[in-house]
Amino acid sequence: MVQCLQFEGNFDIIVELKGEKLFQTVLNVKSRLILILMVVVLIANSSNAYIIDNGDITASASSSLLGHDPNRTLGPGLNGNLHNHDANDMWFSNNTTSAWLEYDLGKVHSLTIVEVWGIWAYGWDGVGSKNINVKYKKFVGDSWTSLGSYILGRGFGIGPDYHTEDIINFGAVDVQFVLIEIIDCWDGTVCGIAEIRFHAAPEPTINFKSFLDSSEGTTDVWVIRGGGYSEYFVSDEDLGVDMPISDLHTVVSEINDIGGTPIRAGRDLRPLDSNSSYNLSFIYNGSVSVPKENHLKFLHIIVGPNEPVIFQQTSSTNPSAFYPVYDIKRAFAQNAGIVPLIDLETGSYNTSTPFATGILDVGTRFLGDISYSKFSSDSGHVDLGDFALLSLDWGKGPGQYLGDIAGPNGIPDGYVNHYDLSAYCDDYLKDVNDF
Repeated sequence: MVQCLQFEGNFDIIVELKGEKLFQTVLNVKSRLILILMVVVLIANSSNAYIIDNGDITASASSSLLGHDPNRTLGPGLNGNLHNHDANDMWFSNNTTSAWLEYDLGKVHSLTIVEVWGIWAYGWDGVGSKNINVKYKKFVGDSWTSLGSYILGRGFGIGPDYHTEDIINFGAVDVQFVLIEIIDCWDGTVCGIAEIRFHAAPEPTINFKSFLDSSEGTTDVWVIRGGGYSEYFVSDEDLGVDMPISDLHTVVSEINDIGGTPIRAGRDLRPLDSNSSYNLSFIYNGSVSVPKENHLKFLHIIVGPNEPVIFQQTSSTNPSAFYPVYDIKRAFAQNAGIVPLIDLETGSYNTSTPFATGILDVGTRFLGDISYSKFSSDSGHVDLGDFALLSLDWGKGPGQYLGDIAGPNGIPDGYVNHYDLSAYCDDYLKDVNDF
């Protein structure tokens, strides 16, 4: 909730999230544009973000006044969203007019915003950091990347406990290390910061299950990006252990184990430069007397707003067979996350022979890249070559066609028409190499 109360030409701004006051400030009429931008940024980044635990963060500084080390900026003076006026709960440089603070967040997070509380301490009127440069990096050996320059608000040692006045917007950048370079201070004698709080977006996650008829598969499959790695790995939520980094570029997840001994999903924490598809095997134990309807249901998807998630079934016995291509985001939004697979035919099955296979591409393939299914050397760029393939199938149906990439429910419907053209246009000129 946002309250915007106008009085005597000023705006008193209060932002609340789930009943908790997140932010409050007073801006004059001339600052309305700044106000709107600040509120939009705060709300957009607070809805799904989490606060990084201070216990995971290590702070260091160029210098510190005795008894005021940089770890004082990580929580001791904070009560909810309010900071006290006790100087013992704040960091001060050792009588220098410039300084730096560095924060190691413990692992890579998708950083959204950073809140900074200035110095409002009894007996320290007007003291605090003024002009700062903010930089970040993902790994220890990386060079610093500049986020921007900012002017922190000037504090005073009066009044009740106070909210932050300064919010630094990171958007959603993968970061482990943050550097704050303090250029100068308000009173020209000592620099200081009372509190720093880091917000991050949830780790990108994809979760799906398999179904045969109305029965649910016994294994949950999770594809999670996190822990300092920009790639994805597949895991079984019930396994509960961390696996070491491997050089594997594929993973086999056995998910259709209905009626037999549970088969756990394979796990693979990939190297940073891996962009291979995830290979999935579908397995069933037992005999089937009548064909069984078979599908996947995607239950949970958190990925970048422009990051594609594509699934295509393949054949374990006929590599040249073609199956429809599914945009999982569209299926999730328009078809309850359901992705149809071929029916399980009558016969006997076991864990050593998958009855079907499939590939899952995360951030490495666009739905509109129709040539991906036809040419192994495809560049990952959606261009007029893909439009040519779409035009060759135009008006066809019912059946299975390269150009059938969408339908009224967001998934292929066996016809090549305006739904497919619209989906192609959404991806036109996109390139996976831009990620």
